[in-house]
Amino acid sequence: MTRATLRPATDADLPRLLEVHEGAFRPLVETRYAWDPAEQRRILAESLARAQVVLLDGRIVGQLIVTPVEGALFLERILLAPEVQGRGLGTALIETVIADARAQGLPVTLSVWDTNRARALYARLGFRVTHQEGFRVKMRLDP
Repeated sequence: MTRATLRPATDADLPRLLEVHEGAFRPLVETRYAWDPAEQRRILAESLARAQVVLLDGRIVGQLIVTPVEGALFLERILLAPEVQGRGLGTALIETVIADARAQGLPVTLSVWDTNRARALYARLGFRVTHQEGFRVKMRLDP
């Protein structure tokens, strides 16, 4: 696989990010809620200023949001198109976040739905469950 690159998201990226978001998350969301395209657009548009797009061969294949929160780096969102999932790209992106956090002496935190298959990836990378709020599992990796 070609190495992915990151760049800040722009308003022009929103249509493609919506496609990627729907492909990646709609099946999971529909296990609990009806898919509301307007609400999903609002969520993505609200977070666009904090987001980086993941590019593979110049094409947007995902989104990454990492936010400093309470003495940690919070992995707010990692989103990859279904066609690039399972090829190590998510692992590589998360390992970069971990390395950045370690360089700063900070833990990495995240929140994942209890039924999201990414939870196994986080555990494999060393994240541990700190607590659960409803169906959201909070995880942490110390430096």
